[in-house]
Amino acid sequence: MISQYLNDTAVLKRSTAVAADGSHTYTTTTIPCRFEPKNRWLQTKIGELVTSTARIFTTSEVLISDVIAYGGRDWQVRAVYARRGLSEISHYEVYL
Repeated sequence: MISQYLNDTAVLKRSTAVAADGSHTYTTTTIPCRFEPKNRWLQTKIGELVTSTARIFTTSEVLISDVIAYGGRDWQVRAVYARRGLSEISHYEVYL
């Protein structure tokens, strides 16, 4: 249902390993999405206030530890909300 509105593509970078120096190794996947610039304050699950400057909608599962590459920039995922349809998850709303 939401698929018709996903008119952009982004690269989902999922961390697979962390080296001793803190650098990450990623696997990459191209995902369909809808990108929207949007400034918003978010409260994390542990109560911290963080700012988000963009959001995407996608049908691909995104984790809080992921990075989204879009528009020549790497965006750290700040929050992920799974949105439900009548019986299952219809899409994910991801704040960057």
